[in-house]
Amino acid sequence: MGAGKNKAHRKNRISKHVLDSQKKREEEAADEQTDITAQDASSAAPTTTTPKKKKSKKKKHVKDPKEAATYLSSWKHREAGTNWKFNKNTQSWLIRHMYEADKVDKTCFGLLLEYLSSGDDQMQARVRTEGTRRALRYKDYEKNKPEADENEETAKKEPSTTTKSGKDTAEQNEKNGEEDDTSNWNALSDHDKRKEYKRARKLLDVLTE
Repeated sequence: MGAGKNKAHRKNRISKHVLDSQKKREEEAADEQTDITAQDASSAAPTTTTPKKKKSKKKKHVKDPKEAATYLSSWKHREAGTNWKFNKNTQSWLIRHMYEADKVDKTCFGLLLEYLSSGDDQMQARVRTEGTRRALRYKDYEKNKPEADENEETAKKEPSTTTKSGKDTAEQNEKNGEEDDTSNWNALSDHDKRKEYKRARKLLDVLTE
């Protein structure tokens, strides 16, 4: 009787152990399945990328004529202790716009002539070549002005036609970077053309002394 009771007790203990092991395996399997589901959901979820911000282009600095005038004034009085420093960009701007009175006024132009006369030979040669070109252009314009006026009147009466040679010439001018300069020149009044010529003559007089 006692042996049978002990045997049943041991059987209950074994059954409980088996049940605990089975329950533990089921829990582990459930946890594993949860991890797999979470991974699948993570891989299936759409990936969002933060759009890259476009780099904003730097605005091109527009030179203030007053800034160029101050540069020349500081150069003029540099021996008096002004904080003048060579600036290639400002020098190039002055040379490029020296014939435009609205950007380089009369006083500034006078200082620029002094400045250029103290420059190196290479720069003077380049500026002198440009001055000669502008002076000769005006002389040709002045000499052919009556003919040009007559052609202008004829052009108003007749329809304009574009010839192949005219097209070729325009393309060549554009290639050489002369088209814009010619257009600007043609748009000037007689008075402004004369002013440009006078500046070119003053420049040549200073640089050939």
